[in-house]
Amino acid sequence: MAEKEALVRGYAEALFAVAEAEGELAAVEDELYAFAKTLEHETKLREALTDPALPAENKKALVRDLLGERANPHTVNALGFLIDQGRARDIGRIAEELAAIAAEHAHVGWRRSARPSRWTKRNANGSRRHCRGPRATGRGQDRR
Repeated sequence: MAEKEALVRGYAEALFAVAEAEGELAAVEDELYAFAKTLEHETKLREALTDPALPAENKKALVRDLLGERANPHTVNALGFLIDQGRARDIGRIAEELAAIAAEHAHVGWRRSARPSRWTKRNANGSRRHCRGPRATGRGQDRR
């Protein structure tokens, strides 16, 4: 199990490095999280993306068709990379790990709360405060 966690962490670190270098970390993090949540609820989509009998190109085309122009191109590319690597089943865990890495690097304890439309910020004294989450478009917004 530790090997699987290290693998997930490695993919999350790779996605973090690319998204941060491109200046698109917030958008990629938000959209990857939203896509992972969609996979949790959409059984047919999850089955299609994790079916070993389907070619990776078909799976990536499905993601491109679903997200189209609505998603950041870096998010679409990241999802395509994970599909190419056979990691579609791990997208949720990778998205969570990406959020944790981003929080570590930002030195701010942003975490998604149980309510999907809320963000929780850990203040310096350890208390939590709720903030508005990403917009319905999946694009990030100013988090104070």
